Amino acid sequence: MTKVTLRKKDISGNRQSLYLDYYPPIANPDTGKPTRREFLGLYLYNNAKKAIEKQENKDTEAIAENIRAKRLLEIQNRQFGFLSKDKLNANFIEYFKALAEKRKASNHDNWISAYHHLITYTL
Repeated sequence: MTKVTLRKKDISGNRQSLYLDYYPPIANPDTGKPTRREFLGLYLYNNAKKAIEKQENKDTEAIAENIRAKRLLEIQNRQFGFLSKDKLNANFIEYFKALAEKRKASNHDNWISAYHHLITYTL
């Protein structure tokens, strides 16, 4: 199971950048390459002294924590853009036929018709 941890990194301007750390690394949805970090574009004040800065830090950390929880759920539900190697190498026609067979009680004929059109199109 992949862990998602919220981390902070010191940057210039007496601030910290918030990012998510994935372990083990996940596949980047855009490039497909393994990555461990996702920078959120959210920043905290280091040594916040004013009340408004402290409140902004709390609000920003709450937003970052919500994003972390959302990413964890996406990973658990496999909605983050990952594809397993089995799914990448699977035959779509066979997959579609298996779906059609599950629809025997409802609109099975529509699914079978679409399946035949897919077979005709791919030949």
